[in-house]
Amino acid sequence: MMLISSVFCVFLDATKAFDRVQYCSLFTKLLDRNIHPLFLRILFNIYAGQLVTVLWNGFFSQNFPVMNGVKQDGILSPLLFCVYIDDLLLALQRAGGVECFLGNCYIGALAYADDVVLIAPTASAMRQILAICDDFGSKHDALFSASKSIVCFLEVLGIIRVLNVLFFRWGNSFDYVEQWLHLGHLISSELSDNTDITRRKNSLIGQINSVLCRFGKLDVVSK
Repeated sequence: MMLISSVFCVFLDATKAFDRVQYCSLFTKLLDRNIHPLFLRILFNIYAGQLVTVLWNGFFSQNFPVMNGVKQDGILSPLLFCVYIDDLLLALQRAGGVECFLGNCYIGALAYADDVVLIAPTASAMRQILAICDDFGSKHDALFSASKSIVCFLEVLGIIRVLNVLFFRWGNSFDYVEQWLHLGHLISSELSDNTDITRRKNSLIGQINSVLCRFGKLDVVSK
């Protein structure tokens, strides 16, 4: 028998997540994954040996080493960050009594690089999950922002909406929203795709009209 319930969903904001990756922790985690030493040495030389300079008002500063962070827009950066944050996801999965499952699949923490979504069945469970995130942040120099994190209460039909439940962390309370755009999809508290479908339909119509306006004077064959 499957239990279906409403859930609290927190879209967690990690401030400058890629920039705060600690090299010592990152390469220790890569060693634990049995990465070939040659590849690991190449990565270490790429990151530990990099120098940067700052352009300010037409003048360049002296070169200085970078002591933390994975490269912005680097092909490997999302993968390296996933390795770095994987311990947080495993810690959340191991936390007893606060898990959410879809069948036998754990879905209490969904992550795509630095975009992390936390899902909990109760307010107290969500507070425990946030405490785990806080502990991970203190150990790995990860900084989470409550002012930029969002809460959405996803309600199942027939379940009474939970009101006046506040989540206070990292010096601020979390704001509630009815809808939130996440990775290109509009998540609705009513668990309906209608708004997202309408948004995408309107976007497609706008793109078609743009193409017709730009190439309207061409002959039919060229179109």
